Amino acid sequence: MKKTWPIVERWDSHPMDLKDAQGRFRRSEWNYFLVDQASGMLMGYWLAEEGLEDLSGDDFDEVLHVIEGRLYVTCEGQERVAGPGDTVVVRRGRPARIVVRERTRAFFVCYPMADPEGYEAMVRRAMAEKGL
Repeated sequence: MKKTWPIVERWDSHPMDLKDAQGRFRRSEWNYFLVDQASGMLMGYWLAEEGLEDLSGDDFDEVLHVIEGRLYVTCEGQERVAGPGDTVVVRRGRPARIVVRERTRAFFVCYPMADPEGYEAMVRRAMAEKGL
């Protein structure tokens, strides 16, 4: 669906229709409420409980803004804690581990992406293959 600017999105205005197909979290659900091919950007909301994700192989930057809970972020051997109101920026290709130890909600942006629509399709295929 084509968005017109500016847009205002509410947390519950889109279903959490994507799930972690790799089993990294006890619960990990998210949505992409904005997939903008022209600007190479994905935006969405993420809800996670207990687990971890290693970020390093992506060819885009990711920004996570914590709304509720905490993210434990380790980069180059140092752990930092991001709580409500904090923003985590992970640069493409730079290894970082994101750990969730409690129910956490965050807003995220992935950019610049060569093909955000293709990325979303890949995520949905992986879920379908796992029966999610």
